[in-house]
Amino acid sequence: MNVSYVTTGNDNIASFRYRILSPAQNLGKHLIIPSVSSLARKESEVVVFSKHWTYNDWSYAKFCKLRGQKVIFDVCDDHFEGKMSDHYRRMSDVADTITCNSYEMAEVIKEKVNRDAIVIPDPVLSPQLSYDPDMPTSLCWYGQSMNIHGLYDVYTEDCTYPLEIVLPSNVQPPAYFQAPQIRWTPWHKDIIPDLAERNTVAVLPYRQGKAAKSANRVLEALQCGMVVLTDSIPSVQELPKAGIAYLDRPINEIMESVRGWNWGLEIEKAQKHIAENYSPEVIADKWARVFGSLA
Repeated sequence: MNVSYVTTGNDNIASFRYRILSPAQNLGKHLIIPSVSSLARKESEVVVFSKHWTYNDWSYAKFCKLRGQKVIFDVCDDHFEGKMSDHYRRMSDVADTITCNSYEMAEVIKEKVNRDAIVIPDPVLSPQLSYDPDMPTSLCWYGQSMNIHGLYDVYTEDCTYPLEIVLPSNVQPPAYFQAPQIRWTPWHKDIIPDLAERNTVAVLPYRQGKAAKSANRVLEALQCGMVVLTDSIPSVQELPKAGIAYLDRPINEIMESVRGWNWGLEIEKAQKHIAENYSPEVIADKWARVFGSLA
């Protein structure tokens, strides 16, 4: 079986790594031959479109259908309102099947375009690292410019814990974010395991974004051996509580409450759940079942 991923993305983009590259690299055992290109192969039985790489995706998807190919539209962000809503609604209309990365996103899709979506979570791509009990307690944050404002909400001026921030572009943080206890680090593709070598806790608020988000940042931090402080968005609520504390109080108070945890055991429980449900192989199996149902 042949499957074509139509995209102009590359592996510097998280959604490309999660939704295209990792599945494509793990489909071989299912006898599925993938291609990743801006054009679909003529011999592909299934063509996968995602996000909004180009605005001619809709017309090209219709062309693929006319030559007998099944079309999947994979949704990993809620753009059903706003400037990209026409693209997402048209792609939802032309697709034979819609997939998405969370159950909350599936509910949004049902509400906005009255289509049922198949939920395939993002795989966890980081290496499994053990929690280091000898490492001094310190915090880190990673994300994008659009969600760093959530960090400003929770890491207030009275927070006493050191913080390392992966530097998003074009940010203007509050003045106290230039304090000596705060370190700014440039982004690179392996940033999460790199951060885990220096930090014990990932602070990952979601409050500035929409609720239909993947829990991939939380899962990657747990996989790398860090405890996570985060907001209780639906995809996080679906996870076991192991290694996770909610940002419902000031960080200093939360850290006092989690000090009594057996952090190593918490991380082990979380990583066992990840291996059983979010490994690249497990997620590729889910994709293979969807592709097989369309062939």
